Amino acid sequence: MEIKNIGEFMEIAESLNYRFAKTYAKKSPHEYCNANDPETLEKVRALNRYIQEHGEKEMFYRTEFDVLFAGEYKYWSMDYWANTYILNRNWDRKNEDGSIDKSRTEAKKNI
Repeated sequence: MEIKNIGEFMEIAESLNYRFAKTYAKKSPHEYCNANDPETLEKVRALNRYIQEHGEKEMFYRTEFDVLFAGEYKYWSMDYWANTYILNRNWDRKNEDGSIDKSRTEAKKNI
């Protein structure tokens, strides 16, 4: 599966089921999709590939990740796309001026 544009990326990403990552709830709240079947795995890998090919680099502590801001979320890849079975996202948004609005993600720390 090859994703051709950001609209297709968002459509596929929004079709997946996500779980709240309880382990990181207070430090780095986010959701993840764990591909448990071949169809979902194909989607997750295609999404991660798109992130790696069209996203940007972002540091998280001492580790650099590929991230992509799409719609109401920031998505990121944690491994080379062909090896991964997880897609992560949080509620950060990129503003028109390039700054990042982290208020929605920060608000999740209080849940």
